Amino acid sequence: MKCDKCNNESTFEIHFYDGEKHRVMNLCKDCYSKYMNEIFPQDENGIDFSKFKDFIKSDEGQAITDLLKEALNVKINFDIMNMKNNREEQKTLDKCPNCFKTLEDILEDKKFGCSECYTTFKDRLDDEFLKNMANGSEANEEENVEIKILVNKIEKKEEALKDSIEKEDFEGACELRDEINKLKSDLENLK
Repeated sequence: MKCDKCNNESTFEIHFYDGEKHRVMNLCKDCYSKYMNEIFPQDENGIDFSKFKDFIKSDEGQAITDLLKEALNVKINFDIMNMKNNREEQKTLDKCPNCFKTLEDILEDKKFGCSECYTTFKDRLDDEFLKNMANGSEANEEENVEIKILVNKIEKKEEALKDSIEKEDFEGACELRDEINKLKSDLENLK
C-alpha cells in the first residue's frame, strides 16, 4: 500500500473509529513519525503534554479516547468474569493442606477433616452452615465451641507471631511459635 501523505510504501496502518465510521490511514515511516510528533510533540525533555489536550479535543483524539474507554471496559468485564470463574473453581479445587479434604467434602459430610479445615475454608463457610454443624448433638456442640475458641486463639497468636517477626523480636516469636504448636496439638486431640 502507498502512504496517504507522500505516496511512498506504507509501513503503518492507523485505524480510527467514531462509533459508526471506521477509517484507516496508511503511513510510511517518516510520515508516521511526523504524525506522532504532531500528536505528541516532544521537546528536549521528552513529550510535551501541553499540546496533547488539543489533540484529545480533536475528532481523531476523541476517537482514540473512545476506543481506549471501550477497550478498558472490555478488559474490566473480562477480569470480573475471570474472577467469578476463579471463585467457582476454587470452591471445587481447594483442598485442606493438612488432610486434603475439599470444601465440597466438608459441605457434604457436614464435618471437618482436621483442625486446618476450619482455618482453610472459614471465609467460604457461612454462619448458618456452622450452626447446623454444631447442632448435631450436645457433646458435638460443646466440642465445636471449644474448637472455635482454639482456632480463634491460634489465629490471634499467628497474627502476633507475624508482628513479632516484623519487629525482629525473635525470642517472642519463638515463644509464640511454641504456643501455637501446643494449641494446634490440643486442637488435634480434641478432634
